[in-house]
Amino acid sequence: MVADTDEQLSVRESALAALASGRPFARRVRARHADGRPRLLEARADIVRDAEGKPVGLQGFAQDVTELARAEERQRLVAELGQRALEERDLGALLKHAVDAVGREVGVDGVGALEVLPGGERALLRAVAGRGPVEAPRTIPIEPGGVVDRALTLREPVVSADLLTDPEIDISPLERQAGTRSVAVVVIDDRTCPFGVHGAMSEHPHQFSEEDAVFLASIANVLSDAVERRAAEAEIAEISAARGRLVAQAIDAEDRARRSISEALHDGALQDLLAVRNELYAMAGHGGDDRALSATQGRLTGIVARLRDVMSALHPTMLQCGGLEAALLAVVEQERGTGEFEAHVVVDPAAAGLRDELLLSLARELLANASRHAAASRVDVGVHLQARRSSCAWPTTARATRPAAWPRRSRPARSASRPAGSASRPSAGGSTSTRPRAPEPTPRRGFHAIGDVRPGRGRNLPS
Repeated sequence: MVADTDEQLSVRESALAALASGRPFARRVRARHADGRPRLLEARADIVRDAEGKPVGLQGFAQDVTELARAEERQRLVAELGQRALEERDLGALLKHAVDAVGREVGVDGVGALEVLPGGERALLRAVAGRGPVEAPRTIPIEPGGVVDRALTLREPVVSADLLTDPEIDISPLERQAGTRSVAVVVIDDRTCPFGVHGAMSEHPHQFSEEDAVFLASIANVLSDAVERRAAEAEIAEISAARGRLVAQAIDAEDRARRSISEALHDGALQDLLAVRNELYAMAGHGGDDRALSATQGRLTGIVARLRDVMSALHPTMLQCGGLEAALLAVVEQERGTGEFEAHVVVDPAAAGLRDELLLSLARELLANASRHAAASRVDVGVHLQARRSSCAWPTTARATRPAAWPRRSRPARSASRPAGSASRPSAGGSTSTRPRAPEPTPRRGFHAIGDVRPGRGRNLPS
């Protein structure tokens, strides 16, 4: 093997430097075999000293490590492609990176990646690379008996040393037109069926070795994982969208039910109560017990007021016409009738209008819990935008007495900082506890503790 002049000068300088420093000589040398193929040699030598201990020469050996270096480089390329597959969202860009890497490493005339189209008779050319400008059709037929058809059928690597003489594989018109002699094709698998193929071609016969086929298969395995991962991500996105649609349908059904209840109360029970109250007013001063009539009238007036609060909180018109803050105030007024707590409501204008129905439904449930179970004397409700996560906090000030219905098993108090994707419910003593829930996409909204994000816009509701 012979190295070129520049490589020889570089080796000589390294050898002199080793003699001057007294350190062993070690480096890789690029040379050419007698048949013209480039080779890589690993040269190592120890210092030879004279009787006085002075360095006078080098003694060592040179070993051909071309295959070892090629294997190391290919392992590095596969690892780099795997890392890129985790970061790259565009499958087309990943396929292009893969064919470029194979083209540089294997050194052939053309490399390509094909995606099998529905029906299995044609394939879409997703990425291509070659020694020069490559002109190829966008879609190509999958010829029966051809190398692509054979790889897809066997779902294993296929290597043909010479298509012109291979008795098992038919050469396609496109391959004959391009002057293809040897090919190596591997399958890019998916979970249920092949996604496509990845392969290389050369105008010279006997161009691909078994090591080349193993390298192409390693690249195809990385691409297969990327294809499966993106399919799984698409399924998860579809499931998430379906869940969102179900939530919207549930909220819509709840709104319809509340509207129906509100209208039934308005047209039925409320009208009957108003008629009875008017009759009682007409009976006053006609020889009856005016004090009892007055007390009954007062109780009926209170019942009518509470029914109107319930109808206002139930009917979606309050949210549609009055906005989120007005709807929250109506819900607070309704729950205050049973809990008699002081309430403070704050709504950030930027947070209103995005998911008002969902927030109002959540507020209605949590306010009911605070009123009936937490023995709260004060509840602060806030709605605001958060950049990264959504949280719900309902700080309460509990009374000193513990209701008999309050559960004796309680969770430990948590700090105000909670992990993303958690929802809080009030617990005794003003602390909050968390339960896991699915995170929502940004920008997110939530209910927060005391803190008016709109100066002067908070609404205090006295007890």
